Amino acid sequence: MPKLYKLSEVRDGANAMSNGAKTQMSGEKFESAVRIIFEAIKIHSYPEEREWLEMCSRIRNEMKKLYPGSWHCIAYETKFYSIVESTSGDYMTVKLDDLYIELFRSH
Repeated sequence: MPKLYKLSEVRDGANAMSNGAKTQMSGEKFESAVRIIFEAIKIHSYPEEREWLEMCSRIRNEMKKLYPGSWHCIAYETKFYSIVESTSGDYMTVKLDDLYIELFRSH
């Protein structure tokens, strides 16, 4: 059963990753991304499953509305590794108990 999270838990999940230089977002953009991710998890999580594609699409589209550009969102149930090129200050990784999210804007 997918876990539902509080807004503070999503923020803490992003902040935990910032210590490892994984999260470059800060300020208003960081808070917007945390809120958008929280809402997407809440809307697209059901007792039996998560709507992964819909969740990522919502996060990407909401970020594009606020901060135009080429946004990408990757969500996974277990830890993953990736190498991406993002614009400066436009990268975030959120680590939660049963969900990892990578959000970034590319050049």
